[in-house]
Amino acid sequence: MSLKDEHQSMFLNAIHPLKLIKDSNNPQKVIEILNHALADEIALSMRTRNSKWNLHGAGSFELCNLYEIHLGQIDIFEDEIVSRIKMLQGKQIGSFSEYLAKTRLSETPGTSPGVFQLLLDHESVIRFFREDLRNCSKLYEDISTSEMLIKFIRQHEKIAWILRSFIQKDSTKNVFIVNYRKAS
Repeated sequence: MSLKDEHQSMFLNAIHPLKLIKDSNNPQKVIEILNHALADEIALSMRTRNSKWNLHGAGSFELCNLYEIHLGQIDIFEDEIVSRIKMLQGKQIGSFSEYLAKTRLSETPGTSPGVFQLLLDHESVIRFFREDLRNCSKLYEDISTSEMLIKFIRQHEKIAWILRSFIQKDSTKNVFIVNYRKAS
């Protein structure tokens, strides 16, 4: 092989992505999983903002600061998901209609999610991501996406734990009460 042929071969190998997943000729299934995860994070971000914007009363300042931290974490998750999609030579969704079509979270329009609803949303995302993790690791043998999902699951578990600390059950009325004084 001549030096010119060797350089051309190196160039061609450099512009084609490594075989990152088991079926590297068709990474579309992993990209689809990632676009669902992106839509879930976008929906969760919007719901967290809505809850933050509608805070009032005792403990609002504390929850506002907590929501800001959570929004920052979710923004990082969104960027990492988009980066992974690009590594797989895919295209991320980007319009509101696509986000609404792809998210697995459900909502009731016209309502403002509170602490309890956000807790349920984070727990739903954890369940979705666990299923995505099973598919990425077992079906597609995509270690990098699997590790990313594990990291996201851990963070969502931590956020759920923090939100849960704000909620207590009133057994006399069989209802849950948000306790704003618990997070200090």
